[in-house]
Amino acid sequence: MPYAENDHARQASAVRHAQIGGLSYVLNMKYIKPSLPIADQIKHLEGRGLVISDHAKAAHYLSNISYYRLSAYLYPYRQLPTDNYVTGTTFDEVLDHYLFDREFRLLVFDAVERVEIAFRTQLIYQPSNLYGPFWFLDPAHFGDRTRWAEQVKKIDEEVARSGEVFIKHFFAKYSSEKRPPAWISFEVASLGLLSRLYNNLKFSSPAKKHIANHFGLSEPRVFQSWIRSMTYVRNICAHHSRLWNRTLTETPKLIQKPPSFWVNTTPPANDKIYYFLCCLVHMLRQVNPQSSFIKRLRALFEKYTVVDCRTMGFPIDWKDDPYWK
Repeated sequence: MPYAENDHARQASAVRHAQIGGLSYVLNMKYIKPSLPIADQIKHLEGRGLVISDHAKAAHYLSNISYYRLSAYLYPYRQLPTDNYVTGTTFDEVLDHYLFDREFRLLVFDAVERVEIAFRTQLIYQPSNLYGPFWFLDPAHFGDRTRWAEQVKKIDEEVARSGEVFIKHFFAKYSSEKRPPAWISFEVASLGLLSRLYNNLKFSSPAKKHIANHFGLSEPRVFQSWIRSMTYVRNICAHHSRLWNRTLTETPKLIQKPPSFWVNTTPPANDKIYYFLCCLVHMLRQVNPQSSFIKRLRALFEKYTVVDCRTMGFPIDWKDDPYWK
């Protein structure tokens, strides 16, 4: 059975390739597909070979999930190069992949939250103790001053936009101050912005290394790539996008000198969710050693046996690895 990204992404990629390749023609395709009533959507799916034993159930889910969103979970069952589905493919099987992905995103999002809050805390604590509460306003700490100026401007915008009581209280009490200190400002800054701020810290800064060390990593370059990737995955989860079978575009660096406790075999590819989870679990163990994430992940795969973990980069014997026990 083939496993690949959905056809919408494939078509978009083809358009980009045509543009990048400098082809001599202009793509000017007009979209003419009509909107289909739910009953006709069911007929269309059955016409392509999908087995639907309960039309009422299918209508319910298509009314609340949408055909387009569900199509991402249908794509791996296509008999390429046709649009028909592999013989015997059922609606319930496809739905199980969707339901698995939903629970999987919630599980990952919960783990990311623990690491995100710890990262936010360390980015406040370490530099503030070395350089003072307004350290982020000094360009001497940053490698790219143009990016630094943009990042400070963005912090100002997010503080101004915030309706948090503690922001209002600060300006009411300290009316002469233009900005709150890091431990107030960073509480309303997005993870993406804080990730970029950390990336821009000079590698000679002790604070940068201290933060990476807090998460069990000796190399800040590796850690900053992990945080960038975590921000990307967090946004996928927050926007209810597909995480199952996704090829990551913001990837965590493969670790060259693994810590003492690491997966038995580092996967050759870091663009699947498995390697990201290896990184996430390592950081999670530093900030929340009692986390039940692994137990819940194993239970999720046991609940949805139809899901092939290899589509997400998992080794077939991953459960036997001490790292995941």
